[in-house]
Amino acid sequence: MPATLFCSAVAVAVLLPAAAQAQKLSGIGDSISQGYNANCPSWFFCGEQPSYSFGQGTSFIVNSLYLRGGFPQKQFVSVSGAEMVGGSNNAAAQASRICAQATLPTDVVLELGGNDVCNRSGASSLYSVTTWGNALQAAIDTLALCLPAGARVHVLSMPRVDFLYDAGRQAGCSIKWYLAALFGARVTCQIVTTTGPATRAQVGARVDQYNEEIRARVETARIFYPDIVWSTDWQGSRAQGFTNTSVGTYRLTGGDLAQADCFHPHRTGHCKLACIGHKTWNGLDS
Repeated sequence: MPATLFCSAVAVAVLLPAAAQAQKLSGIGDSISQGYNANCPSWFFCGEQPSYSFGQGTSFIVNSLYLRGGFPQKQFVSVSGAEMVGGSNNAAAQASRICAQATLPTDVVLELGGNDVCNRSGASSLYSVTTWGNALQAAIDTLALCLPAGARVHVLSMPRVDFLYDAGRQAGCSIKWYLAALFGARVTCQIVTTTGPATRAQVGARVDQYNEEIRARVETARIFYPDIVWSTDWQGSRAQGFTNTSVGTYRLTGGDLAQADCFHPHRTGHCKLACIGHKTWNGLDS
């Protein structure tokens, strides 16, 4: 069986093997990258709290990729609500903003996809795997044309948002989901929180397909753009026996959710995402 990843809640910064060469970390992402409600009391909405984000956070409680890597600089272009595919803040648009930075990054982390699912009205309206993959490819192509030789790009798999249902029930979120749906809120990912098991199963299967597409696109990028170091955390699905080896196979628990909205990760969830991202990016043992 594949090994699983373990993240300690104790925040101890771990430098990359090549920390002396790591000059700047940039990130493409959505509200998770922005640390939305990551350190927020129950029943309150705090909005973006990037200092608790898994990627760019400065809180030692989370011990983000930025802190673990010992980067002297960071500049994220992530936007809450962004999709991989649609909108003016999609993956390609954010990649273009990275290319426009005065100092280009040596390291880029990409975390997108949850909104591509949660913004859909039902399983039948989910983006096709090809459409989703082409959107990722557009970002890859853009970054490949501007990043310095030797730069590293790590594409994180998207979380199984269908796992939110069981995690939320663990955390007693049912009444919050009900109230959010009653008032038309979309942050609760209604495609999984207000539907039945059949729809959630379809969503989970499509997310696994998206993550397989990430691996395929990254492998292709290694061939066509060899001057950049391309990687992904995705090794395979839970159905294939991979458990907690990637963001896409990590099963959220009630304690991982921000009680403010029962959707975004709590700071403890961000710590685990940072752990997975760091280990898979740097080839560290489990």
